[in-house]
Amino acid sequence: WTPQQRLERIAEIQTYLAENPALQRSSDLWFEQGNISVINEEYEEAITSYDQALEINPDDDQAWYNRACCFALQNQIDLAIESLTKAISLNQEYQAMAKTDVDFDSVRDNQRFQSLLNSSME
Repeated sequence: WTPQQRLERIAEIQTYLAENPALQRSSDLWFEQGNISVINEEYEEAITSYDQALEINPDDDQAWYNRACCFALQNQIDLAIESLTKAISLNQEYQAMAKTDVDFDSVRDNQRFQSLLNSSME
């Protein structure tokens, strides 16, 4: 998507949400809005959208993982690790993904991050 298309899609989602209160309970729309915000490198907005998605569906492992990525990209290590821990507890595949995900480069050397990636989550 072009930057203009992304902005138009966010505006479309926000219109849907404003005009249809029932859609405010759609975690998918909030999740999509978060993903578009990430593409635009608007991490605070993305986190806010993921938080809305998680309020509706607290077991949305993708939202937890993407939220962790946003915090890592902002070098907010503790919040990144907390969100990643939750994502991994819901879906252990994220443990392997985080080992190579460039979004975590800023926290990769953190001892707590390394412990989380190398621990057994069973």
